[in-house]
Amino acid sequence: MIQPFPGRHKRPTLTIKGTENMIKRSTVGWLMMTMVLALPTLAWAQSGPALLLRPWQAGSQGELVNEVLFVGDGSTDNAGPDDYDLTWFEGHGRVRLDFGDPQSPALGYRYVHLDVDTNDPRVMDDTLTDVSVSAGATLGEWEGWDVQLVAGVGFAGDSAFDDSEAVYGLGYLYGSKKVSDDETWLLGVAYDGNRVIFPDVPLPLVEYQRRVDDTLQFAIGLPYARVYWQPAEKWTVTAAYFAPTTFEANVTYELTEQLRLFAALENHLEAFHAQNAGEHDRLFVQQRRVEGGVLWAPSGWLEVSVAGGYAFDQEIEIGFDVRDTSSVADLSDEAYLRVGVGVQF
Repeated sequence: MIQPFPGRHKRPTLTIKGTENMIKRSTVGWLMMTMVLALPTLAWAQSGPALLLRPWQAGSQGELVNEVLFVGDGSTDNAGPDDYDLTWFEGHGRVRLDFGDPQSPALGYRYVHLDVDTNDPRVMDDTLTDVSVSAGATLGEWEGWDVQLVAGVGFAGDSAFDDSEAVYGLGYLYGSKKVSDDETWLLGVAYDGNRVIFPDVPLPLVEYQRRVDDTLQFAIGLPYARVYWQPAEKWTVTAAYFAPTTFEANVTYELTEQLRLFAALENHLEAFHAQNAGEHDRLFVQQRRVEGGVLWAPSGWLEVSVAGGYAFDQEIEIGFDVRDTSSVADLSDEAYLRVGVGVQF
């Protein structure tokens, strides 16, 4: 989970039209609106459609968001004194080629890196890495639709980039159309060669976005759905769903313009090709989290978050995709510490 900015932004997406009235005049207000409707599990991270769809801060040419999570002194379900330590890194970033042009071409990346230290022979000590890079550009307008293309390449495996089976492609072709001041449609097709379900076929993107008023907006569609709600001053509630594997929810309270408290519930599911897993099988690592923490924004270009939480329903499985997997190992529920940093430049 990437959380140096308030609201969950693991899967950034197109901000609903009209949200400019919801931005508070604070040093981090613009981040609330560009991040808070984020989609889960980084499916639309900076190597996906968010590379172009998510608004840029005025005068900013790039951004980096990184975090590290530590889980230690846990045990596996194997008989005997088998234990594990897990360090989970995540991050994404992007840069636009012309910061004076809101439709400038852009480059982006996303990575997940898991360092597993265990004496369980079923799991073995391992490092699992998923890193992808992409480029995106606006193709033009067609019948009132703004058409954009994002394409890239990634590697998700347990070796030092020497396994050709772990290389995958990314491709997103989509259009957005504003049908009223408060309504937008998004239609397109998406291909992700490391998707946890149906990784080998393009899938449709369909989304209807609606701004009800300054405190409530939502989007429904396939495979994504999300909602943003301000039930009271200083409070923000968000929830997002990425079919069929991930749900996340977040509550944020603004103590001051520079300091926020947050609580979150979320699920993470990552896929990696393993050289000993078979030609077409992958390892799936799942971790559910509940956490609370504090976010500090000392300036308009830097944010730091620290959170403590509890990781549960942790398991490692093997299979082609999540429709048909076999268990490798279950990991014990454990407390964790997470630190995140976000930078604009």
